[in-house]
Amino acid sequence: SQADSKIEEIVVRGTSQGATDFAASDSVTAFNAADLQALGAKTIEDIAAFTPNLEIVSSGATTPTFFIRGVGLNDFNANATSSVAIYQDDVNLNSQGLQLPLLFDPESVDVLRGPQGTGLARNASAGAIKIYSRKPSGQFDGTFIGTGGNYDYQDYQGAVEAPLWRDMLSARVAFRFSDHDGYVKNGCGGLLPERFNRFVRPYLNQWVATCRIALPVTYGTQFSVINVPNVPPFLAKRVNDLHVWGVRGTLRFEPGLDTSWLAGVQYTKRDELSRLGQAYGTGGQQFGATDAESYKKPEVGELQRRKFLGLAGLCNCDPLAERHTLEQMATVAVAPKLARDLDPDPYTGYYDRTGPTKNEVLTAYLRGEIYLPWGIEMKTVSGYAQYERLIDIDLDFSPTVLAEAVVPDDLYQLSQDVSFEGDLGSFDPATWEAGGYFLYDDLNVKQEVTLRQAVASLLISGRTYSQQIRSFGLYGEFARDLWQDFTLDGGVRWNFESKELRMKVLTGLNNGTCETSLSPTGSLPCADLREFNAKFFRPDETWDSPTGTIRLSYHFTEDTRWYWKYTRGWKAGHFNALSPPRTNGITVAKPETIDAFETGLDAGWFQHALSANAALFYYAYDNYQLFTIESDYGTLPAFVVLSVDKAEVYGAELDLIAKPWMGAFAEVRGSWLESRFVDFVSQQAVTRQIGGTAVTLLREIDSTGFRLLNSPQFKISATIEQAIPLGHYGALIPRYDVVWTSENFFDATEGRGIPNVDGEFLVPKHTFSQTPFWLHNARLSYAPPSRNPVISFWVRNIENKPYRTLGADATTFLGTTLHFISDPRTWGVDVVFSF
Repeated sequence: SQADSKIEEIVVRGTSQGATDFAASDSVTAFNAADLQALGAKTIEDIAAFTPNLEIVSSGATTPTFFIRGVGLNDFNANATSSVAIYQDDVNLNSQGLQLPLLFDPESVDVLRGPQGTGLARNASAGAIKIYSRKPSGQFDGTFIGTGGNYDYQDYQGAVEAPLWRDMLSARVAFRFSDHDGYVKNGCGGLLPERFNRFVRPYLNQWVATCRIALPVTYGTQFSVINVPNVPPFLAKRVNDLHVWGVRGTLRFEPGLDTSWLAGVQYTKRDELSRLGQAYGTGGQQFGATDAESYKKPEVGELQRRKFLGLAGLCNCDPLAERHTLEQMATVAVAPKLARDLDPDPYTGYYDRTGPTKNEVLTAYLRGEIYLPWGIEMKTVSGYAQYERLIDIDLDFSPTVLAEAVVPDDLYQLSQDVSFEGDLGSFDPATWEAGGYFLYDDLNVKQEVTLRQAVASLLISGRTYSQQIRSFGLYGEFARDLWQDFTLDGGVRWNFESKELRMKVLTGLNNGTCETSLSPTGSLPCADLREFNAKFFRPDETWDSPTGTIRLSYHFTEDTRWYWKYTRGWKAGHFNALSPPRTNGITVAKPETIDAFETGLDAGWFQHALSANAALFYYAYDNYQLFTIESDYGTLPAFVVLSVDKAEVYGAELDLIAKPWMGAFAEVRGSWLESRFVDFVSQQAVTRQIGGTAVTLLREIDSTGFRLLNSPQFKISATIEQAIPLGHYGALIPRYDVVWTSENFFDATEGRGIPNVDGEFLVPKHTFSQTPFWLHNARLSYAPPSRNPVISFWVRNIENKPYRTLGADATTFLGTTLHFISDPRTWGVDVVFSF
């Protein structure tokens, strides 16, 4: 049965290439191939919802950010470096454009929780995620999986392997193609051209149409919902689609018992519309009003209209004469529900720009294991990775032009890891390991931003920059049994990193012709004028620091141990490439450091019919790197990384696995997490009228005591699977996955956004958070006696629960708030063939 195979896979998994993950890190969550298939995982983003103390937040299909135990960097810029190290087949994937590889023919995904103070783990101050693909075994083998579902979902993946020459050379080739239609309707899609636009930016000298969204007039008001002119025709009618495919080839060469080599190459290509969400305006300092270009989503206006009619029926007044007062009251009354539950149709939006997002990724590696004299084993991993990406996105999620961006970028990286391990032979029972890593990363970015007409000529509209990273580390580790039941192990690593940034910043309109007093001739094309006023920046920084781990374990039995551990973690500094340069140039976030204390139990009983993994931990951070929106009066909101003086995190985790009888499997995972900023005061520039004169002042925003971003207090998930024998007809295998997550905040003010000039919050509670919710998946598989084919029917997000995956406050400049929404309910069927 499938449940039986699951038990067997876990046993085999523990002795395969990821076994060192379990030895090096005490808190590990592992997903095997069956788990990933049941969850419908296309990338590692899809496992986060069911993994306690893991949050993966994305603003698009190629811009992930990672959080483990509440620690991470919520920075979506191309030059961001995560606090969670991502590895694929032991190759470090440093850049965001590489970090969501398409999963196909996987062996496992391991989530290592906690800072990695030693070994081959760069910038892993929060933890690491390691992806392993299946390798050639030297046998004839193959599999094919076909999937179909709603939204015209099609997914085909497979692999085949064979020996090529004697017992020395074997190969495995795998592929995946995944595609579905958009699940969000674009209310401005498919419009026919109506007129030729000669005057209104940004669609000058183009055919345009009108997006008709106005509500019927009720008591003399349309609730601020008006038609939007100058929208491009023929836009996509549905967005948030999927189109990605990949192929991988792997060779294993084993010329002798003391040498083994693996070589792999993987290519993936993504070409789909950009991921879009919902926008709710904050005009007039009221959540749910219009944005800075007078747009309001009609579904929000309809909510307010119904509340207006209810208020009109209750008041002893003339609704027509009091319509403005009643409309304002309706807006205020609807705001809390809108903040908490979104609008009635979160899978409909109105957009004037739909993409695309494209990304081509090529990765390659060469991995060797060589046994040297004196019982020393040498391991080497050489890696190469590159991508070419285009993100064309409507940043304001509306049919008007507030902020829209086109960002092509490309990167290549080279990496080399090497390690040696052995023992001291007859001198001492201790074992040792030593090694190091090197990484070079070269990034090139060109960003063009189209802003609303009223301010576009005054603000930054373009950046071109390159960043080079040179990073290396050297480490040494030891392990020694003390007495009979204790083991002491640990290690130290020296970390070094240098970054160079070369940037050109352009200000003003990025299309058409403009008049300006700044032009030397009085009139220049905007492109030439932007170049004339360009500013250049060339910051260089170098950082280095030691890190380390020391651990004492007590072994109750061979399968049960208690451990105590201390780890010093570190992450290099960061250039704020997309924030407005200050008078002293590009701002820099300091390196962050962490002191982590952990104790826990790793146990197995009754021949592992019942096993448990529990941990208690406490983290103390200095210069914690926080991604936030820095919104000063009269400037475009800047996406920046700030250094928080101090932050702390503490909590607990529990993972229970039971296999009580043949064919049964149950797993319960839970986490409790407390996090807070111990000392965090940021500054915001505001303008006040003093004596009739506008004066710019710096106002402090004190976030001390607030929870860290993306750190829900509680998260509980469970998986239950039972194989039901059908005699000669095979077996049915039902599986149920469920998760409950407490409230998760997306900003540093616990979901309240950026305060106004008087220090007051403009939006209700829960505006930039996701309130507690349940998520349910179910799967029913039929396996014939030959187990070929296995047919599975599945439903994900059974309740069709829309929930926020990210929220951002753009009130100060754009007069709006932005909200990314989860996938809706999906259903389908898998058919698995093995040969």
